[in-house]
Amino acid sequence: FFDENLMKKHSFKALLALSAPSSKCSLFTRSGVNSHYWDSLTHGLVAADRPSYHQLTSKDMSTICLVVALQRDTPAGRAVVARLACIVQERLLAADEYRGGLMFCLHMAHLGLYDGDLLRALFGHPLVTIETSEGGRSLSPPLRFGLQTKQKASRVMTFMGGALLQLQGMVDLELPEYDGPRVTEDLTKCLQFHANSHT
Repeated sequence: FFDENLMKKHSFKALLALSAPSSKCSLFTRSGVNSHYWDSLTHGLVAADRPSYHQLTSKDMSTICLVVALQRDTPAGRAVVARLACIVQERLLAADEYRGGLMFCLHMAHLGLYDGDLLRALFGHPLVTIETSEGGRSLSPPLRFGLQTKQKASRVMTFMGGALLQLQGMVDLELPEYDGPRVTEDLTKCLQFHANSHT
């Protein structure tokens, strides 16, 4: 497969779709994704032009960052993540879909990578946090409480809320100089709701 150079005959989205299902498997050995396959994909992304990146959805970009963080942390992979961060930021500032951007930022944090401007775009997104009359910011109701209509969608939203709080905790610990928007109102209650434990 690799010797015949068939990688070039498929789009990045198609190649990524093959690695996504096993991206969370065999985490202790980091063998969930074939290393030769992923290296070929990341080197192709490194050599690609910017329009090629724009063909990827925010979820695709989040998946790339996930695989780099959990399966194959290489300089080429980190270079791709750094390039994608600019596009994710642009989409967040345009008030576009935010869930892929949120997970992208969280996986970046798992790599120990933080982009202040990207974090500002995420935490300042109108569907992520809401500015209060006192000047603070609260977690948006869907992320805090879930949705009242569809149970599956509600679980996804509350999961996203927990992911955002996890990211904020990592930022507080590892990027203390970050001075952008963050959840400040009812933070303790939010943490209790998303990490409820009676022990």
